[in-house]
Amino acid sequence: MPRGDAPSVMGPLTFIERRKARALVGSFAPTWLAAGSAVSVLAASSVALSQTSPVLKLQWDAPSQCPQVDAVQSRIRELVGSTGVSPEQLRAEGRIIRSGDKFRLTLIVRSGAAAGVRELESDSCEHLTGAAAIGLGLLVRRARTATAPLTSETLGAPTESGDPSGERLSAEESHGAPPPSDVDAGGPPTSHDDKATTASAASLPSPTPAPALDTPASTRKLKVLLRAPSVEFGIGTLPGLTTGYALGAGAKYEEWQAFLTAGYWPRHTVESQWPQFGVDLTRYSVELDGCHAWRSRAFEWSPCLHAGFMNVVASGTGQGILSVRSTSSVWSAGATLDTKLHVTPWAAIFLAVGGEIKTSRPRFVNKEIGELYRFPSLGLKFGLGTEWLF
Repeated sequence: MPRGDAPSVMGPLTFIERRKARALVGSFAPTWLAAGSAVSVLAASSVALSQTSPVLKLQWDAPSQCPQVDAVQSRIRELVGSTGVSPEQLRAEGRIIRSGDKFRLTLIVRSGAAAGVRELESDSCEHLTGAAAIGLGLLVRRARTATAPLTSETLGAPTESGDPSGERLSAEESHGAPPPSDVDAGGPPTSHDDKATTASAASLPSPTPAPALDTPASTRKLKVLLRAPSVEFGIGTLPGLTTGYALGAGAKYEEWQAFLTAGYWPRHTVESQWPQFGVDLTRYSVELDGCHAWRSRAFEWSPCLHAGFMNVVASGTGQGILSVRSTSSVWSAGATLDTKLHVTPWAAIFLAVGGEIKTSRPRFVNKEIGELYRFPSLGLKFGLGTEWLF
């Protein structure tokens, strides 16, 4: 077949097209990095979650200086193993309140339609937590083998030390915990409403030490937090959807937290109305957030006040354009909604959505072409990553 001089249908990419292709691939690099990190954390935490699943349904309300529900579940798990019971078999509600210089525990235990109440008082909420864990552990063992719901007398009355049914925990199983008979020294209930007698502080045993994993998260009020790795997505600062890296650090005190975040947004090219001319923008930022948190089980949400400082470095692109860098600084203020999924007491995955108002609107101008780009006054930002507590 004779060769013609017709041009090839598939020619090489032009310089502008290659640059656009590289920019498109590069803009999603942080996304893949963050997604991979999140998947790795989820894979690692799934093993931890399988080992820390609750043994029974337990609602727990205690002052912030006392062990919380995760610590109680962990102690029960150490006593009787990780095999759980259904809410119909056994469920409990515990509440510790402070009365003067002492703490009072009210523990309501239910099985089917039956219910029992136990009350203990001590000058240490750690003692009350240990006593509650041992008492619930004994009931969990009985519920596992019972063919019918437990009776109100069983739920409200302490277990007899001479019970021949094997309900007592062995020394090996209890990991050095005091004998259950010491916890239940109050004897059987004395009233028709199945309410157990109140034990004095001297009759309470020493608590079973909680695992080191739970102790800092439940007893220490002030904690250090670190946010890494994390990625940010922005709309309204640079044209289109842009991505950047972020690293945050701060402190958490009970329900309050404050953290400082440093961000880096790689070079982003803004094309003018003439494709061969444009401007390259690189963004650096420092932001401060102050939040108040509300938590329900593993989920937490926090409204935050936000303040930020942004530094943008720009340089012109195109044939005959001198690559002279200029810098513009912008202050901003706004609000953020921070949501978290706690996978362990010390690790969480967070998603933050925030809006900000800029105090100025820098313009990028080419002497021959005119204005290339001007910052909008409003911006929207998303953050995704992992948070660690120490």
